[in-house]
Amino acid sequence: MLLRGVNVGGHGKLAMADFRAAIEAAGFTDVATYLNSGNATLSAPGRAAPAKVAAAIGAQLEADLGRPVGVLVRTHAQLIAVAAGNPYPAEHPKWLHVLFCDPDPDPATTVPADKLGVDQFTLGPGCAYLNFVVSPGRSRLAELVTRAALPAGGVATARNWNTLLALVERTA
Repeated sequence: MLLRGVNVGGHGKLAMADFRAAIEAAGFTDVATYLNSGNATLSAPGRAAPAKVAAAIGAQLEADLGRPVGVLVRTHAQLIAVAAGNPYPAEHPKWLHVLFCDPDPDPATTVPADKLGVDQFTLGPGCAYLNFVVSPGRSRLAELVTRAALPAGGVATARNWNTLLALVERTA
């Protein structure tokens, strides 16, 4: 599971102990967090659909925090498919990101070349692969792709390649 916009740049503070407690209060077990940026693994009873898991945890977090939090859930199989679908070399895993999206990104998404610069992106099922050539911290690529690919109210959150691979391993 991935949260959008927590513990990034001093905004959206959420202690991981509180995050784990919210997931457990929503009825899930075997909860473990990874890093301090809204990554968690869990077990869902009866193999609940990712959308239902996301809705339950989102409702619990909103009740606990008093504000909505974007929640995206991906199964182990979905994470493996995202990793396998990467069109870019992972030579700089901190500069290669996956932008997880809900709903799926619009396949007709384009970003004008003058705004894109030297960075690259490719759309995949439920995600966009972001290949930063300069620096993820100085690029507007994630913002540009999110705005172009998702409808208003859509949710997107990015993770670097190292984090994706760690989540694949932790969900096995």
